Amino acid sequence: MTMQLSSALRVDKGAVVAFTGAGGKTTAMLRLGRELAARGLTVLATTTTRVGLDELHRFPGFLIQPDPPAISAMLAKTRFLFLARGLDSDQGKARGFEPEQIERFRDLADVVLVEADGARGLLLKAPADHEPAIPSVATHVVCCLNLAALGRPLGPDVVHRPQRVARLTGLSMGDVITPAALARLALHAEGPARGAPAHARRALLLNGADAAAGDWEARLDDWRSASQDALQTTIARLAASPDFASVLLAQVAHEPPVLAALGKTAAIVLAAGASTRFGSPKQLHPWRGQPLLRQVVLQALAAPVQRVIVVLGAYFDAVAPVLAGLPVWMVYNPNWEQGQSASMQAGLAAAGPDIEAALFMLGDQPRQPADVLHHLVNAHRRTRAAIVAPRHRGRRGNPVLFDRALFPELMQVTGDQGGRALFERYQDEILWVEAGEEVLEDVDRPGQSA
Repeated sequence: MTMQLSSALRVDKGAVVAFTGAGGKTTAMLRLGRELAARGLTVLATTTTRVGLDELHRFPGFLIQPDPPAISAMLAKTRFLFLARGLDSDQGKARGFEPEQIERFRDLADVVLVEADGARGLLLKAPADHEPAIPSVATHVVCCLNLAALGRPLGPDVVHRPQRVARLTGLSMGDVITPAALARLALHAEGPARGAPAHARRALLLNGADAAAGDWEARLDDWRSASQDALQTTIARLAASPDFASVLLAQVAHEPPVLAALGKTAAIVLAAGASTRFGSPKQLHPWRGQPLLRQVVLQALAAPVQRVIVVLGAYFDAVAPVLAGLPVWMVYNPNWEQGQSASMQAGLAAAGPDIEAALFMLGDQPRQPADVLHHLVNAHRRTRAAIVAPRHRGRRGNPVLFDRALFPELMQVTGDQGGRALFERYQDEILWVEAGEEVLEDVDRPGQSA
């Protein structure tokens, strides 16, 4: 299961996608347009700056000074078309449209793609005072940087407007470009996301991952050495930033175009039940010298997630204190008697709109190996699968991760079935992760111990 650029960016009908930065904008726009056209959508591409005339021939079709009838006729043939306002033949450039003119194209195609920045084919850039020219109607802003710049000296052969990049990153001319400098550029208020509409979904596209990042799949899986890997640590920092919905490790000129999409994941620990059959509050059952629920929450905190939410209900006043001092969000579910679905929905409601996936953990499974949690999250990062679940010898276990695309359906589930109803509905979109028998085990008897 591989990931396409359109799914990594969560682009669908009605989107206006602006590309900024450097190091692969046009290639990314071409890739995205072709993917969307293959899905049956019509796509218009254009620019709010200028593009080389040679670039026009990379598109399935293009029109200069187009009118709506000509656009509709051409889209009926190609589904994917580039529009230019005019030509500067002396400079070998095609002129684009003013940002405020982009809105009129929304009624002519399913998706509009806009190159909102020029970079002269270099790997990095910092925008000038008048850049980037992002339309106010943009629903998505994709900020591009190229990892091939890492390890190279800051200068005009690698970077467009290198003096500005030096100012934003703290580097001096000739200094080696490091992962930390790349992060400072990406997160700076005057960086590639400057001027993005507040409502737009922002993604950071790190192109060139095939050459610069090496075997990224191995990097993801070897999570124990992450603290010693400067690039991996930097990307994790970028993914946790509120500035971007996700960080894409990409090779847009190759297959697959996206190697990983790192967004914010919430671990939601379901612990609201009354433990009726157990005979006492299971959450407080001693486990390795501490309450059982605290052990589960510590496992969640060690996972590669950005938020840990614990849903409590019965025995709230007795259970909440055992989590004192832990960096978690505790949520009270007043409808805990209605079953697991109510707790799941209380957790999702608390997760926030920036969460890309939810890892649902059961509060009575204290034996989960750390690598299982990492493998589940990393499998989603590599694929954006709708559901990622562990299984042992053909039996489904817990915890289970759901992509945000399924959140609306999860919010409609009723009763004590939790997310099980979606397994049959999306059985072709489940990514299974083979695991040990711990994913099947819970604490169901007072006499059980570590």
